[in-house]
Parts: sequence; C-alpha cells; structure tokens
Amino acid sequence: MRPGRSFMLPVIALFLAAGCSAPDDTKDLTGQSDWVTSVHEQVAEWYDVGEVVGAELLVIKDSDTVIHEVWGWADQEDERALELDMIFRIRSMTKPLVGTAVLMLAEEGRIELDQPVATHLEAFQTPHAGDITIRDLLYHTSGFTMGYPRGSIDDYESLDEAVADAAEQGPKYPPGTEYHYADADTAALGLIIEAVTGEAPEDFIARRIFTPLEMRDSYCLLGEEAPVRERVCSTYHWSEGRYQKYWDNEAAPETPFFRASGGVFCTSLDYSRFLAMWMDRGLAGEARFLPETTIVSALQPGPLSPDYAMHWQVYQSGDTGAVPPAFGHGGSDGTLAMALPEHNAMVLYFTQSRGSLSTMFLEKFILQELGYSEEKQLPEYVPDADIVGAYLGDFDLRGERWTVEGDDRGVAFRCDRLVPLRFVPIAEHTFEHPVLDMGIRFVVDDDGTCDELVFRSGDREVFAQRQSTSG
Repeated sequence: MRPGRSFMLPVIALFLAAGCSAPDDTKDLTGQSDWVTSVHEQVAEWYDVGEVVGAELLVIKDSDTVIHEVWGWADQEDERALELDMIFRIRSMTKPLVGTAVLMLAEEGRIELDQPVATHLEAFQTPHAGDITIRDLLYHTSGFTMGYPRGSIDDYESLDEAVADAAEQGPKYPPGTEYHYADADTAALGLIIEAVTGEAPEDFIARRIFTPLEMRDSYCLLGEEAPVRERVCSTYHWSEGRYQKYWDNEAAPETPFFRASGGVFCTSLDYSRFLAMWMDRGLAGEARFLPETTIVSALQPGPLSPDYAMHWQVYQSGDTGAVPPAFGHGGSDGTLAMALPEHNAMVLYFTQSRGSLSTMFLEKFILQELGYSEEKQLPEYVPDADIVGAYLGDFDLRGERWTVEGDDRGVAFRCDRLVPLRFVPIAEHTFEHPVLDMGIRFVVDDDGTCDELVFRSGDREVFAQRQSTSG
C-alpha cells in the first residue's frame, strides 16, 4: 500500500518582506520554468522506484511557492503517510546555522575570525591544536577529519568532552594546509559561542535566529512534547538491500546534547526562512542579521576548496566578490537546501532516507538544468560479457565489503549502507557513473582474472582488493 500524493496544497506565508522570502499561495506548474517541472518529475520518479521512503519538495521562485508536495511515508511500518510541514532531522544542514551565529559574534566584535581557537577554548591550548583559528573551523581547514577519537560523538557525555578529546588528539593535518570536512570543526564553533556569550549554543541560535525569523517549528534539542513529536518523521537507513527504520518519534535522540555539527529538527518552510535571509544578503524584512559585505565574503569558496565556503556548500562559485549563483547545504539523513539567487529561487528537498544519493543527484541535476554545468557525455561502449563476468564479486574497500554485480547497462557497485551505485562502460575495464563524478577501473591480469579495482570519487582514488571466498 502506498499513500496518496498531496498535490499543490497552499502553504503559509513566510512573513518576510524582501526578495525570495515571502511566498504567496502555491501556483499551478503550467507556465513554470522547464527546470522547475523537471525537478518535480525527478523527485516523483525517485519515490516511484523506491529510491526514498518519502520526500517533501518545496520550490519557491519570485516570492511564490510554486511547488510544495509530499510523497510516501513518514513511517512506513505504521503506514503513517508523509504530510506537508512535518519535522525532519536535517543533520549537517545545522552547520550553516552555527556558522551564522559565529559570524554574528564576529560582526559584534566579540570574536575575530583569525584568532586562535585557544583564545576562547582552553582545550585547544596544546601544541597539537594551538595554531587552529576560528577561520580554519569555518572553512574546514583545521586539519581535523571526520570522526572523534572514540569513534562517534554519541560515545561522549557532552559537547565539551567530545571537543576536548578531539583537541587533545590534535588534527591529522597541519592547520591551514588541507580541506577536510569535519564535524569537530562545527562542534568547536558551538563551544566558542558558549564561551563568548555564556549561553548554550542551542539557546543562542534559538534566540538570535529561530525567534526573529519566526522559525517556530525548529528545534536544536527535541523535547518530549507530544504535539511536536507526532510531526517528526521516522528516519531510515539502507541496510541488507532495503530501507530499515533506525529511529522514530518515540525514541530519545541518539545524542542527548546539542552536537552543533548536526542535530536541528525543522520543517522545510522554516529552513526556507533562514535560507531566504542569506539570499536577501542578511536581511529579513526590516531586520538585518549580517551586513551584505559579510554575506558576500562568507559565500566565497575557501582557500583550499572550490566547493565550500564559511559553513556553506558552494555549488557554483561565480565571480569573486559576488554572491554565488548556487549555494546551500545537505544533511546525511537525506535533506538538501539550495539557493539560486540569479533565478530568485530556492529548492528544499527533504527525505528521511539515509543511504540514498538522491540529494547529490539533485544538486547535479539542477545545475545542469540551469546551464551552470554540462551534462556528462559518455562514449558508448559494449564490453564482452565474459570480461565483465571476471569483475563480479566482493571487494574490500577500506575495510568495507563492496560487491560488484552485473547490471543491464553495466555494473552495480553496492555496500550495505548505500543504495547501489550503477556504472556504465566507457572503455575496456573502465566504467563511469552517468551523473556523479565517480568511476571504477578494474585491474585485469594477463590471464583475464581481476583481483583488484580502483574506485574514483572526484580526484581521489582508492584501491580495493578482491575478498577471498575461502573459509
């Protein structure tokens, strides 16, 4: 049984006066830009083929809500249909909120971005972490990498304890030398907010961002209030070839404290209010949150990554000194917000399907539809079926089992935590993902056997060895 779709229902106004920030009633798609219609069709297809358990799509253009629609389930096992304006766990889409709070403190002269973090956090007063600056944290150039010394932040009793442990171990790379996206960076920014203001970061964000932007359905910490809990979607992850529920609205959050790097629960409408403030260059109605110069500067790509600014993903950087034509952020439970200032539009795509790469697909798809990037042009190549047969089987990729299976167009590459990735042949032994910047090259011996492959993501390559079938 599948729930019915909710088509084109009217949504509440955002009560913000400028720019892209105040949508009217939902409009019919007739006469809309081709890219808007294409996005709608793509999301509908993903639900139809089982790519996601459920999805909410919100598109605001020229101050009108042109799409606000849901597909699928808020909880599949309970047959609880997804409804408009339900509350999602947005994970790393929390990062721009924390970054905004830090920039507000900098504008007020309470911190300086080039100050060492150790100026405010005693845990960083070590030879390992002493050179890390606040700017490094914002750009993810601190040298920290993903994870904590104990593994997960859920293995700690408090944010202070987790950050102190990361600082004591120190960054993996010298600060300011490499870009590595790291939750510890944002966690440390959260503690800086507290150290400077004397206010917990979640309270500061609620008071200075949620309340003035009228984000009434946004929570840094999810309480026990039944009316709120009933609107929260269950979350799923891909495991054993299907989506399985790993958290629902009756359970306590895995992290009992505000983790700063991810932890906010909110609706797509609420997040659009926040995104609109950035699109309107720091203004929301008559309230100014940040100066326009700060907005522009904070959205420029960092010195070590063309795709990441000050706690914002930059999907299209544009000219230096101007707001980029596409920016936003995603979350690991399957959420995405994209701002498109040149088109006075924003797209918010919320799912609760961890393991789907549909958010990454949608980023690429929108950029292609708007002409910011070109569609991948792959050569047609038909490999010998016997040769492809030599590729199939299990490989060890950094300690994780990945399986190569035959596919009607090429090969499927899957692990236990992701929806299978499908690659098409472009040359002998070489396969490419048709959309994402990924590829596989199979290393074949003279006798035709294949015991090794090279998986490429962007400009990084990882070797994987065939797993032994003995024992």
